[in-house]
Amino acid sequence: MGLAADVVAVVLATMLAVSAVLKIERNERSVHVVHELANVPLAALPALAAVELACAAGVVVGIWSTPVGIAASAAAVGYFAAAAAAHLIAGHVAAVTNPLPPAILALIALAVRVATA
Repeated sequence: MGLAADVVAVVLATMLAVSAVLKIERNERSVHVVHELANVPLAALPALAAVELACAAGVVVGIWSTPVGIAASAAAVGYFAAAAAAHLIAGHVAAVTNPLPPAILALIALAVRVATA
């Protein structure tokens, strides 16, 4: 089970890092989803990217330190749950599906990391 947790951790960390880079670069699709659909100010994009990078780093460190991996995976679940809530609050119910796949991946990473503890 440890290898599965590590593989899921690497996939989650990669996904988080790519998402962060897209926010930093102000990728057109990312700006549309975050700013236009969820009504998050453009000035918040660097902070969102920083949270994603911190989660990514924590998930990778979690390969060697289970408590850090659990905390980082839980933080990623919270981050994507907040993203879904932002879409709901903004009234774009259809856009709620955007953060669901990474939220599910983060939840799987959390469950597998807890199972290996």
